[in-house]
Amino acid sequence: KMQRFEKGFAAVAFSGLSVLASVRALGASEVADPSGPNGPRPAVARSQGFSTLHGFVENKGQWPAEVLFFARAGGIEATLVADAIVLRAIPDPETGAWPAPLILRLPRRCRVESEAPLPTRHHFFRGSGSASDVRGYEHVVYVDVIPGVDLVFRTMTDLATAKEVFAYDLLLAAGAKLEDFVIAIEGATGPAVTANDRMTFQTSVGPLEQRIGAAWQTDPRSGAQEPVASRVRLIDAEDSVTGDSVKELVHFGFEAPNRDPSRPFVLDPGL
Repeated sequence: KMQRFEKGFAAVAFSGLSVLASVRALGASEVADPSGPNGPRPAVARSQGFSTLHGFVENKGQWPAEVLFFARAGGIEATLVADAIVLRAIPDPETGAWPAPLILRLPRRCRVESEAPLPTRHHFFRGSGSASDVRGYEHVVYVDVIPGVDLVFRTMTDLATAKEVFAYDLLLAAGAKLEDFVIAIEGATGPAVTANDRMTFQTSVGPLEQRIGAAWQTDPRSGAQEPVASRVRLIDAEDSVTGDSVKELVHFGFEAPNRDPSRPFVLDPGL
């Protein structure tokens, strides 16, 4: 079922005595497609033309109830819901058309917690969709995406391009099974290509690369971080029909053969 706000609304962000404002409309929130191979499409919040959102912004009624947090980085918007992360590039500057979203389906619905609040307050004004004192956070945590594994979703600066990009950390408790962590990528337009520490797949706006930045365990005696060789594990890929189009559905995870399962483990993939 398509959900849509009939009109845009304006938002203002306050940080100390500085006022960051945009009078351009914040775009409608919607579900891009009525359904997908893994179930109904998650809601997608969008903020066309609005550049003063800070961090992962909580939802206090300015977006559909399914949306928990929303963020922008490097021309990509991320809508966070309980069982998925929806990525979508900002519109084409000439046509204004919104590209199709790419959905990272998590293993199950999770409790999502915010951490490290930022000083900025956002205020959204739009009738019944108004919300005041809305906070942004440095990162959010999907708690227990599988037993013993938390997923921390955040932004980082890509050293190769100096651009801000989305990334996430997998925090494994002792005894947690990395092989049980599987993400389904929904909305790819071509086959996935893997090469040890990275996987590349095609989207409607070009290739997206998932790569492992680092992986380590901490020595219990010295406290030193010890690197652990890790790689992307492509589980399967299949064509799925969504509406009138055929898209790639990719399931992948990670493996670290030399990891000591009796110790906590951190895996740091970037997008």
